[in-house]
Formats: sequence, C-alpha cells, structure tokens
Amino acid sequence: FYFDDLRLSGFLNGVEIRIEPRRQGREEGWPFRQVVKIGEPGSAEQHTLQRMEYPARLRALKPDLTVVGNGNGRYLADVFNVKSLARAVLHPLLRIHSQRWKMEYHPEGDPDTLIELALDVGRGQTLSGYVWDIRQLELEIKAGDPQTLDAEERYLRTRFPFLEP
Repeated sequence: FYFDDLRLSGFLNGVEIRIEPRRQGREEGWPFRQVVKIGEPGSAEQHTLQRMEYPARLRALKPDLTVVGNGNGRYLADVFNVKSLARAVLHPLLRIHSQRWKMEYHPEGDPDTLIELALDVGRGQTLSGYVWDIRQLELEIKAGDPQTLDAEERYLRTRFPFLEP
C-alpha cells in the first residue's frame, strides 16, 4: 500500500510512503515493512531520482514516520503540516500487486560500478476502484558514481526504444 494525506502533500513534495507485507518476520511479530523515500519529485524531463530511504519493520499496516531521522523528520512534519510526525493523518491511497525480477551488473565491465536493474509486472488499484497494469523497469546504483545512471538510462533507451519515460 502507498500512503499520503488527502491533499497528496507527500507526492507533491517527493515523499513516498510504502508499506508491504514481509514474507519473513510474521513469526517475530513484525509482519510489515515500511519504506519512506524522500527526494525530488520526478518529472517528464528528469527520470533519474536521488532519494533518501528510511526502511523500518512494523507491527501493523499503519505508517510510522517517526523512524525518519531528525533533519528529514522536520522536513516531513513541514510537508504534512504537523508539529509532531505522530500526528500526521495518512491514508492508504493505492495498492500494488506485482512480481519483481532483479539483476545486478557492472556497466561496460566496470568493476567499481554496480547497477541493479529491476523489472516489475503487476496491477495497481486505487481505493476508489480504478485498476491499471504495471510494467516498470527501474535502475538503482549500488556502487559507483550516481551520474552513471543517466548515461546507462540513455544507453538502454537506444538499445530498447520501446522503453517509455
């Protein structure tokens, strides 16, 4: 599930709040995993995003923004217009069911650069009932210069012209 307030304040400010069930962890009392991502919102011109990620284990399907560090915690409080992150009123806005395949590689054989390529195929559904198919290719730098991603994206688009922004 992806969460936001009813004004979409997170989305408009480059904040993504996702909670997903964990395969492992149910027995330990932590059946959910939350990931809060903070960074610039994407655009039609800028596809490469650099975002901070704050993962956390959760006992319930309810966002916990207090896991975000002090500097970005203050930013989140401003985004959601609250004095305390515990007071942010967030709602599940959409649900995504997908299958993910991952592959890591060294572009052009560079041993100092490692990129993860992930392919997601699935379905999204808003809580109002709208359904759509998902096909997403995502690149993430695991080691090396983050600027490499821009060049790698351009290279993949020339090799696979059906990839859309």
